[in-house]
Amino acid sequence: MKKTALLCFLMSSMVFNFTMAQTQFQNSSFETWSLKTIGNTSYSEPNNWYTLNPLKQFGFDESTTKTSDSHSGTSAAFLETVENTFGDLPGLITINNILGATGEPDLVKNKIAFTGKPTSINFWVKSLPEIGDSSAVSIILTKWNATTKNSDTIAFAQWSNGTAIETYTQIIKPLTYLNNNTPDSVFFIASSSIDGFTPTAGSRLWLDDIYLNYAPLSVSEVNKTANVQLFPNPCNGWLNIVSIEEIDFIEIYDELGRLVMNTSLKNQQIEIASLYPGVYFIHVGSSQNNLAALPIKFIKE
Repeated sequence: MKKTALLCFLMSSMVFNFTMAQTQFQNSSFETWSLKTIGNTSYSEPNNWYTLNPLKQFGFDESTTKTSDSHSGTSAAFLETVENTFGDLPGLITINNILGATGEPDLVKNKIAFTGKPTSINFWVKSLPEIGDSSAVSIILTKWNATTKNSDTIAFAQWSNGTAIETYTQIIKPLTYLNNNTPDSVFFIASSSIDGFTPTAGSRLWLDDIYLNYAPLSVSEVNKTANVQLFPNPCNGWLNIVSIEEIDFIEIYDELGRLVMNTSLKNQQIEIASLYPGVYFIHVGSSQNNLAALPIKFIKE
C-alpha cells in the first residue's frame, strides 16, 4: 500500500450511509462492535461503521477502538492517531468501506445515496489533540451535475478543535445550505487528526451519540444574519466586517464547502488577498454562539 495515496485520501471527504427520515444513525452510539478478519489479521469495528483498522494487515496499529468511556450506554468510539514505522495514522471513522483489498482508497465507494435536508448535525465528543493538531468532524451533502460531470455541494457543516475538551460536550453544527436543491449523496469524516498529511501521534478523540436534526432554524437564528454586514462586496483586498455583537472568530468556505480561512478580526477587517478569485461563504461567531446562523456570500475579485 502506498502511504502517499492513503494520506491524500484522508484529506478528502469520506462518506457515510444512514436511513432516511431518521434523526439517529444506525449504531450511532457505537454500542455494538464486531471482530473482522482479513487473511491472518483480525481487527474490531463498530457495526455499520468503517475505520482504517483493516490497514492492520499492512503493519499499522488499530487507530479506532471501542471504549467504555462513553457519553451514554456502555461504549463509544475512541479515535487515536497512532505512531508507526510506515507513518503516523489518524483514528478515523466513516459508515462506508473506504479501502480496497490492497489498502488503496476507492473514492467511488464514498458516494452514498441520501436525499434528506437536515438543519444540523449533533454529536458528543471529548477531544485531546496534541499541540498543533486538531480533531475534526465534517458532513457534506452533494448533488450530481450532469452538465459539469461533477458533484455540486448543496450543504455542509464542519467542526474542528485544537484545544482540550476533557469531559463529554455536545456539539451542534448547523448545516450551511448553498442552494435549495435536494441532495443525492452525503459525505462524512470524523478523525483524531484534521490533517492527513501531517497527523500528530497521540491526538485523541472520543465520539458518541451522533444525530441529524431536521427542525427548522428559528426566526431569531435567521435574523442573526442581518446583524452582520460585509463591504466592499466584491472585494479583492481587505474585507470589512461589522456586527452589533463582538466577533471572536471568522470562518470562510469555498463553493465546495472547504474551510479555506480561519481567522479573527483586526480593526474590523480581514485580509483576503490570498484567496483565489471566486465565490465564498463566511461564518462569523463568538465563543458562545454563531452570530450569523446562515452563510453570508461574498465575491473575491
